[in-house]
Amino acid sequence: MTLPYSVNPMPHSLAVSCPGCGTEATFEFAETAAIARTEDRAFFQRSALFDYGEGRDSSGTFRAFAVFYHGLHSMAELEREKLPEGFSADHWRRPATPLRPPGQTAGAVVCRSCGLRRKHKLNWPADAFFKIEYKGKELWAHDREAAHELKDYVAGAARDRADSKRRAFLMKIPAHFLAKGAREEVTRQLEKALS
Repeated sequence: MTLPYSVNPMPHSLAVSCPGCGTEATFEFAETAAIARTEDRAFFQRSALFDYGEGRDSSGTFRAFAVFYHGLHSMAELEREKLPEGFSADHWRRPATPLRPPGQTAGAVVCRSCGLRRKHKLNWPADAFFKIEYKGKELWAHDREAAHELKDYVAGAARDRADSKRRAFLMKIPAHFLAKGAREEVTRQLEKALS
């Protein structure tokens, strides 16, 4: 198993279309920790809380690793697990930063509507739930909150791109979606996606 890398920072959790029913679901990225000692590999291969994998990291170094799927298991379960010496639940805890650096596409999808809970390889932005198309181009948001901000920004008469209070993604909206002729249709589609 190798962990593919994306090129853009992403939040730890995303709104995706449920693969089972198509409604809004949550995707959470898995966290990975390297396994340095050969004698620890058997534990992670047997554990129900982890996936075990081997592959080359971004530097080309061969590594064994343990993958923990947030959304399928809780940190409380992980904290109760008797881990090999040198490991703690902190190895798989979410980073404190709101955006994760470019990284793996492995994670778990959880849907409240149909009850689906499973591992999922993210295909972004194809998996995005809050996604619209206008004149052959796509516009998407990571989650419901970002979709609301996007709608409000597109619909707004005054759009000061230098406004330091705006989230960074609003400063990167292609002009195609902000043109005067696009405003009504783009806003309508975003409102529909949010309903």
